[in-house]
Amino acid sequence: MTLSAPETQPDAPGKSGLRGHPVHLARITLAVCLIFWVFVFSDSGWGPLLVPLSTQLHISLTTTGLLYVIWSTGYLPGALVGGAMLDRYGPRRVLLGAALIELAEG
Repeated sequence: MTLSAPETQPDAPGKSGLRGHPVHLARITLAVCLIFWVFVFSDSGWGPLLVPLSTQLHISLTTTGLLYVIWSTGYLPGALVGGAMLDRYGPRRVLLGAALIELAEG
């Protein structure tokens, strides 16, 4: 009789391999979030705009960089919530709701 770890046992047909393993799902989710954050932070094209932005706003480059990091960090939860809303309610309803929020803000 051989015993194997739950991760190596075959799944039942039609079931996800991560359902019984919340730790693995959490690790995968964290890894995806970190990778996404790195790409948003490094590849969004804001780098060349930081110097003129700091000059226009009369703030230091350090403060401008900090604002950018805060924006990048806040973008991830917004993207996750927005994606979940798109899946649940559909793109038309979500875009309509977003447009109404924007109109209400002025």
